[in-house]
Amino acid sequence: MSSRPKILVVGLELLWPGVARLPRALQDAGFEVGVACRAKSFLALTKFRDHFFLLPDKKYGRGFLLRLEEIVDSWPPDFLLPTDDWTALFLARVYELIADRGNSNRLAGLLKRSLGNPPAIHEAASKRQTLEIARHLGVRVPASRTVVSRGEILKFAGTHGFPVVLKRSFDNGGNGVFVCKNETEI
Repeated sequence: MSSRPKILVVGLELLWPGVARLPRALQDAGFEVGVACRAKSFLALTKFRDHFFLLPDKKYGRGFLLRLEEIVDSWPPDFLLPTDDWTALFLARVYELIADRGNSNRLAGLLKRSLGNPPAIHEAASKRQTLEIARHLGVRVPASRTVVSRGEILKFAGTHGFPVVLKRSFDNGGNGVFVCKNETEI
């Protein structure tokens, strides 16, 4: 039995090569490392893990939740570390679903301990909410508004000019960002 603290590294994204290096750093820091990911993930390729837990290919639904509960019950980690924004958002949602269930207290407690305030993760990941909070705190932010149509974008550009930067509210790594220099690029 190891006296090292146990950390479960969870990754849902397949194409994040940098996370494959994380388990080594955690081992070097003294952790016993468990990795939970899908088979085709870069994270699955790391040899710097003490335990490996395969997650279902389908990254949502009851089967996924049951697998996560099974992992936590069979190898109770001290901490859980999501490797990407989507995993953090997913785990925050899992927490919301199970926090009041009596038979998932171990997983709910682990998520609360590891994520801090899980419901706040949705706010932190929302570009729109981040801008609103910054504006409320007096931080200078560019003019912005939520739009759902090309017409609304053109109206905004008519008031504020080009270029217009379009961002999907929940995306990361520069994905979902489009710089439109003129009307034809919208």
